[in-house]
Amino acid sequence: MEYSPGGTHCRPTARNFIMKSYLCIGDIHGCIQQLRELMDQIHADLAQDPKQGQHIPDHIQWVFLGDYIDRGPDPAGVIEYLRKHAERYPESIFLRGNHEEMLFDVIESVGPARASEFLERKGISRENYDWLAENSRFCFKSEEYVFTHAGLNVERGLPEQTHADYLWSYHESEFYNAPDHIIVHGHISVDVVTILGNNVNVDTGCGKGGRLSAILLPEGRTFASETRGVNQKLIDLIKEAGGSGEMNL
Repeated sequence: MEYSPGGTHCRPTARNFIMKSYLCIGDIHGCIQQLRELMDQIHADLAQDPKQGQHIPDHIQWVFLGDYIDRGPDPAGVIEYLRKHAERYPESIFLRGNHEEMLFDVIESVGPARASEFLERKGISRENYDWLAENSRFCFKSEEYVFTHAGLNVERGLPEQTHADYLWSYHESEFYNAPDHIIVHGHISVDVVTILGNNVNVDTGCGKGGRLSAILLPEGRTFASETRGVNQKLIDLIKEAGGSGEMNL
């Protein structure tokens, strides 16, 4: 800050205006190994002060784009990791994916005993379930960006979008219904992080044989896990049927 003569008023200098950035993480789908690989890479590349325990700079806000569960081998481990991450970075945004919404719908529609049984089969504790339900949101907006799990329904304007639109939309080209915003989402699997006009897709198929990816915006820098996340449930079914499970899932 520079201080005016004879008073306490101050005017900001250029160094006070650090541009806000958003670090967006694609669909994790229970793949804890790929999540750890990705986060290690991000911290190694972006953390500035080792004295802070490799803490990411405060001007970068984390945005997780949903679908934390199903397919991969350890959805419980993923939720535990995200809870600890939220303690370290309390401004993190956790969006709700369609897989979380389906889980919430089931748990809310059955009695306590059946809910506990269902969560146990999923390997998710009630504590982790409650945290996820309380801390996930359908949409996060900034002046320039709109973050949702599945993008937008192009048949509606931005103010008319519904929760279902945020969870289930499927659009692979520019969002002409929101020309003043960049729409960042997952849900639709692509080989690499893809930018088409104002459409930014960060789901690179983790849990279906792809890597887990992230993008730093507006810089456009991308990150990806070293290994690929597979559909563990499908592998188990193949093994039960007598197959090897050694295929690109």
